[in-house]
Amino acid sequence: MTAVSIKLNHMAFAVDVAIFNSSGQILLGKRIGSAGDGTWCFPGGHILDDEEILVAARREVEEEVGKGIQVNILNQIIAIRDNSLAPQFVRHITIIVKGEYVAGEPIVNEPDKCEKWSWFDLDKLPVSLFPGTADILSNFIHQKIAIV
Repeated sequence: MTAVSIKLNHMAFAVDVAIFNSSGQILLGKRIGSAGDGTWCFPGGHILDDEEILVAARREVEEEVGKGIQVNILNQIIAIRDNSLAPQFVRHITIIVKGEYVAGEPIVNEPDKCEKWSWFDLDKLPVSLFPGTADILSNFIHQKIAIV
């Protein structure tokens, strides 16, 4: 058996929330900015030092989608994404957790990072998805947890 080592310097940890409504639709935001510009993605972001994953998930939803939306953040991991995107090329390990929409309207709370929020049927997703998002949702549909 070969030993595997992972260098942790120059790595960031993040959490995204895949928010589903009662119709089974997913909430996605159209990104603006350097990493993934023009692609659709889940709300989420970096986990702060000493912050628990689910606390970070709640904070990120409030920061990006507004405090007026009510979402149950579930203690359920649906995927882990391992990526490094231009222009910074900092490796990110992102944990994607499931959220259940309860009430309220999503708003663009960070207009410098997100153009708009929209609900999508899982069989009618936009073409330009953030890297790994299509695989994450496909695995979710097939009830698989995967590293993408």
